[in-house]
Amino acid sequence: MDIKGFGSRMMSGLKVVDDHTFTIELKRPFGPFTQKLGHVAFSPLPDSVLKNPASFRREPVGNGPFRVVTWAPGTETELERYDGYAGRAKARVGKITYRAYSSDEAAYALPLPGAGRRGAACRRGPRRPGDQARGRHRPGDRHPAPAGHERRPPQGGLDGDRP
Repeated sequence: MDIKGFGSRMMSGLKVVDDHTFTIELKRPFGPFTQKLGHVAFSPLPDSVLKNPASFRREPVGNGPFRVVTWAPGTETELERYDGYAGRAKARVGKITYRAYSSDEAAYALPLPGAGRRGAACRRGPRRPGDQARGRHRPGDRHPAPAGHERRPPQGGLDGDRP
């Protein structure tokens, strides 16, 4: 790790500024360091997790738009919308249920007629014109090509615009 003093008991490169701020001093410049900090491994944790790490697996602490209602390991997890969520992307659904299936066949059978409950992703019903086309205009949904290169073939020396 490139943090100054990494590996010692008290890292000299970490300084607490106030209750919500700290600074990190690196041994040398490292461009992707801020990207590394965005990794889930560097998420802040409450003191309760540090005192009893095993409790975090049973009662996770998070800050997202949903909260855990029930959790049956290997079977089902039910989440509900957290109306106190302070983020910009508010949850649009009231409840989400994740189910673990013993096989692909069991998961496939769920949305079939007569199989009981169906997931929202498996809705059936009439399609409207443009249902699939709607997703094609979102930024980032395909690899951008520089202007003027849309029809050029990958082979060098050939002009894809002429026969």
